[in-house]
Amino acid sequence: MPSSKSKKPARLSSKKRLLALHVDGIELTSLFCKPEKGCIVVETCEKRKFIEPLKVTTDELLTVETNGRPALSAEDIFGSGEKDVTASLETAPETEMTEEQSNESILLSILQSAPAKQFNYSVNIPSSLSHIVQLRNGYEKLKKSARRKKIYTDIKERLNTQITNDQFDYFLTKENCVFAFVCSTGIPLVNLYESIQTGMKKRFRLVSVLPDEVALSNLICFNYDPSDDDVLIIVHIGLQESKIIITKGGQITQIAPPIDDDANSPQILKTITGKILYEQSLGNIPDRYSVILTGKAIALDACPVFQQSLGITEVSYFTARPEIFRFPEEVQKTVSEFAVPLGSAVTMFFSDDEKIIPLSLIPEYIIRRQQVFKLAWHGYLLLLLIFLTPIWVNHQYANKSKTKANFAQRKVSLERSINELNWVEPKLDSLTIQTKLGKQKLELLESLSSGTHRWSYTLDKIIKAIHDAGDDLWLTEISTQGDGFQITGFSLYRNRAPRLAAQFPAASVENVIPIEIRGSMVYQFKIIVEKVAEDEKSFNPVVKIPTQSIKDESDKDIHGKIKKSSTLFETAIKSFNQKKFDEALATFEEIASRTGDTKYAVKSKCWIGKCYFSSGDYQEAIKILSTFIEENPQSDEKLSAMLFLGKAYTATNRNNDARTLFLSIVKQSPTSEIGLEASQLIATLR
Repeated sequence: MPSSKSKKPARLSSKKRLLALHVDGIELTSLFCKPEKGCIVVETCEKRKFIEPLKVTTDELLTVETNGRPALSAEDIFGSGEKDVTASLETAPETEMTEEQSNESILLSILQSAPAKQFNYSVNIPSSLSHIVQLRNGYEKLKKSARRKKIYTDIKERLNTQITNDQFDYFLTKENCVFAFVCSTGIPLVNLYESIQTGMKKRFRLVSVLPDEVALSNLICFNYDPSDDDVLIIVHIGLQESKIIITKGGQITQIAPPIDDDANSPQILKTITGKILYEQSLGNIPDRYSVILTGKAIALDACPVFQQSLGITEVSYFTARPEIFRFPEEVQKTVSEFAVPLGSAVTMFFSDDEKIIPLSLIPEYIIRRQQVFKLAWHGYLLLLLIFLTPIWVNHQYANKSKTKANFAQRKVSLERSINELNWVEPKLDSLTIQTKLGKQKLELLESLSSGTHRWSYTLDKIIKAIHDAGDDLWLTEISTQGDGFQITGFSLYRNRAPRLAAQFPAASVENVIPIEIRGSMVYQFKIIVEKVAEDEKSFNPVVKIPTQSIKDESDKDIHGKIKKSSTLFETAIKSFNQKKFDEALATFEEIASRTGDTKYAVKSKCWIGKCYFSSGDYQEAIKILSTFIEENPQSDEKLSAMLFLGKAYTATNRNNDARTLFLSIVKQSPTSEIGLEASQLIATLR
């Protein structure tokens, strides 16, 4: 596996920020980034869903052709047409759209989040819209203009169709092989951008239209800087299609036909590994090579599958070098999913680097419009400044003179008012001191009353419990233990201790020992009371606020929050049951952030951990559920949290920790549904 070598910072080719847009089916990825001291700083990146697939200007689908061989489908080579329902990738749940939303409004909302004068933008061309032609006819001997003309003629002959000069571009490898990329259709994302111009104050400048394969090749080559003999196979698993790109020394040597199976296909990993073995059997891949995985590979846990199927260990997910890329903390784990737009950013910011393939398919009409717009803008601005400067200066002078007169008049009026209110200052100081003293007394009273009321309530509860359990009880000691207390004493009958424990919401009889005192048999017992009252509010006296209007307003606010939280909680549970885990996670996190509603906030923290587990992020689930159990030992959700934590341990091969949790659940609640499920899970552990 090639290592990411440290070297001096590369020279940046552009200093303007970039918005890189990437479309995969109906999934739109946007990446905002900027250059800074020889590296790319990713400010934000996110994924959204279009309402419908973007339309192209022709119904003809283009395929990949290399070395004169036809583009074979996955079914033709590997027979992957049948679906195996035992494995699939859980895709992110679609956001519920309103009737006003459309593809145009989604793209417009992204563009409006960034000022156009500070950002350029780039788009990608999916494999389904491009045709890749590999040519070997001694083009290296021709001059640049003659070479392009010759390649243009050969492409038209090979494809047997008419294309314009801006519908293709190419690059020449070190082995003098030409890879030409043709896009004879309109570019859907560019067309969509053009359709929303009326909703924008200023146009973004389009700086790159790059095929997915070139963006991925530039990213991997620049990030890993492989040696001349290193053979890297780039495998990008997309939502609707996947790609295999073979490189040697950072140069593309072969681009396999795209795989049309979507990421949900249970056979997608077998199909890709089979195609790699197929290319190896054709001699396109040597015996020693490495595989870099991007796209949905992490979500599919593809690395171990590739290692086993290909019989190699040099398979890894894409990892960005920290000296070249900086990401927000929440993107670190999923950076490989943004490989294509990140490759577009590398192509723009480091276009002068010799490793970068300088290729772009920007339509000619956009290039002409951007050049004309730039020149016209400077000319009109200069004329406008010359014309408006005298008018603006005179207007500002008149306004400032008027403002000065107004301020002078207000100053005189304020000075008069201040002199009339001088008596207020000592009165205000006196009230401030009295308020401070009253607040200190109130805080002292509250701290004293809280502890006193707790023990008064506890002793009263104990007396009532003894009376209800039977009068033939003698207590010898009451001592605190954690949040509860411990009772020891004697009774004439064995069943009095369990009766006494039953008077409390949470109590257990630790032991009952028969002993003989003065010739009579009595029973010495010890009871641990963990919970005296169902509600902790019973320990705290209610302090009434004198101002009734403030109390009523606060009560209404709290009641409204609780009501809204309960509605949101039900909605989140419904989304979770429908396996819309990302949607449910966002709602639970919103509820958990509300400190005014403790009940639903605590419950939501547990369900956040369940969402991460159901989404496959077991490490984050372990972290959140462990914290929840530690901070909320008395919560109704505790056993459920322990069950999901045990499942997460099992998924990460921590079977001993999982067994300990399941045994604890069975011990605490052996006959409940959670206890029965824990018993079954124990039997499956090795």
